[in-house]
Formats: sequence, structure tokens, C-alpha cells
Amino acid sequence: MSSLQQLDESQILNKLLEWEQPPWAELKDHPAFQPRWAAHFLRRRKIVTLEEIQAIYQDPDLRKDYRVRCAMCGAHRTPLSIQMTLMPSIRWADLMQLLRLPLLTGPSRQAIDAYLQEKYPQLTLGEKISFARKATRSLIPLLRVQPEGSVLNALFHNPYFTFDDALFMASSPKVPARSLFALAQNPKWNRNREIRLALLSNPKLPNSAVPGLVKTLSPFECQNLLQSPRLTLFVRRVLERLSPSSQTGRT
Repeated sequence: MSSLQQLDESQILNKLLEWEQPPWAELKDHPAFQPRWAAHFLRRRKIVTLEEIQAIYQDPDLRKDYRVRCAMCGAHRTPLSIQMTLMPSIRWADLMQLLRLPLLTGPSRQAIDAYLQEKYPQLTLGEKISFARKATRSLIPLLRVQPEGSVLNALFHNPYFTFDDALFMASSPKVPARSLFALAQNPKWNRNREIRLALLSNPKLPNSAVPGLVKTLSPFECQNLLQSPRLTLFVRRVLERLSPSSQTGRT
């Protein structure tokens, strides 16, 4: 106790990273104690006990500190009931950072996921763009059916957005027409043959997106695509002009 009291704040914060078992009771009694010490303490997620978490949560002076609430929500042993109580007071970007913690439990991860999906419609457009850029893998299904092109363009640069996601978007009848247009305009994905064919077969694809997609198709690809029963009349007419039979008829 006496040796701990002789340390200044910077020394204590450094030691919090080194102690095998930081002495919470002694830290709390230190004359220079600050709430940020509790936040640093909670970030030692593997060793903080349930009793210590509950003691911090029950202290109103600590609980009102944002850093403490955020660290407590990501602590390995924080009860799910406490995490769910804290979530509404934590910024969505910080909750998304918590999803990247390797020690976060499955139920906690699912609860944060569900909360963020519920929160998403309330965000401004700028926040939605940032959300799409930073989203973890579990949030990609929510974003790939959104209608805003600027949000989708951010999503297309998200490292968790994969070919399978792009193919789902191109093929799905649940994806809005504006979303299909954004995918058709994206140079990363509209060069992929399978994505192009899926888009052209999707009856919700806007007509304005068709010319850019068909210009790189070979006549035989056009002829094969004409076998699809899902083609719109507009797409069918464009493809018929490019098919081998049409080319032969002109010679």
C-alpha cells in the first residue's frame, strides 16, 4: 500500500500494463486516483474479475466516465446485462471497435451486432458512409441491401466485403435498384464476368446500367445470356443486337 502511494500517475498507468494482478482496492484508495485509472485497469481484460467489474459498475462516479463505460463494455467478464445497459451510452464507432476484440464473448458480440443494426437507420448519411467503411464482417449483410450509392461505394472498399457479397447483391431480388446501379458502376466489381452476367440477369437492374455492362461481353456470351428467363425486355433487345445470329443476319 505504502509503495503504491509513492508512485505518481504516469508510473501507475505504466504498471497497470505490467502487473500480473493489479491491486484494484489499493488503486482505488490512492489519493491521486482518477476514473481513467479504472479504464486502464478494465483493459486488462484477461485478469479483471467479475467482482471488480461489479464494484466499478456500482460506483456512480466511475460509471459516468465515458472511458470507463467503454472499457467495461469490452471487458471479458462483464455480464451481458451490464453491457446491454451501457451500450446506448457508447458511440457506435467505439462499439464497432469492441467487435474487433479477440476476447469478446459470442453473446456479447451478438448483442453489440444487434444494437448496431438497430442503431444504423438513425445515423446521418455521413455517419452511414463511415459505418460502411469501418464495418466488421458481421455487419456486411446489413449494408449490402442499403439504397444509398455513397454508402455502397464506401462498402465496396471495405476489406470485409468479398466477391460472394458482390455476387449476392448482383443476383438478389431483395437488393434495391439503386444498389444494383452502384454495383454496376463500381470498377472493382463490374469487370468481373460473373458479376456482370448476374447483374444483367437481375430484373431490377436499371436500364441505364445495361450499356456499360454489355460492352465487354462477347457475342457468344450475349447468346448464352439470352437463355436466362429473368432478362427484362430492354436487356434482351440489347443482347439480341449483339448475339452471333444477329451479327450473321447483318452480313
